[in-house]
Amino acid sequence: RCYVLRFYCPSFDIHPTVLPPFESYVALVPLIVVLWMIVLSSFRVYRSQRMLRRTDEAFLILRAHVVSMLMFIAIAYMFSEYKYSRVMIVYFGVLGGLMLIGFRLALRNLLRHFRRQGHNLRHVIAIGEGKTLLDLLHKMERFPEIGLRIVGVIVSDTSEAQSIGGKKVLGRFQDIEQIVQSDTCDEVLLQLPKEL
Repeated sequence: RCYVLRFYCPSFDIHPTVLPPFESYVALVPLIVVLWMIVLSSFRVYRSQRMLRRTDEAFLILRAHVVSMLMFIAIAYMFSEYKYSRVMIVYFGVLGGLMLIGFRLALRNLLRHFRRQGHNLRHVIAIGEGKTLLDLLHKMERFPEIGLRIVGVIVSDTSEAQSIGGKKVLGRFQDIEQIVQSDTCDEVLLQLPKEL
């Protein structure tokens, strides 16, 4: 697509008399796939980002894409005798970044829809005390698309509560290690008041 835009787009006044071989650009595909996978993995883009805002996730992907582009340009010009069109590389950088962000946000919205329906959930134990813990529980209830289901809470050793915010108290702070190891939970959320 970038090749067609660069060498066939009528908006450019300068066109090469002889089109560069398409095979020279196709040969870069394995390098692009491997390089982008490595960089995106190092930036932890493939990890679940359900607690991250859309804008933060978009910037994370954009940073990884920019780093990938810089490494790709360096490798392509360092180890190849053929010099690739700079305009085509710019096209690739812009379109590639937009497509990566667009695909990720579309996938994110799809997963959020499934989570609202009760699928793709993570079972969580909340650890905390007082109003801060209640605020966390209410937030999880208000935003089911996050996909975190509270299975119970762990409170301070001095608390006598049996349930908080409709969630069963599984134990006290001193029991954290035992509860986390014995209970079937995927994550632990810690929400403590500032005075603690």
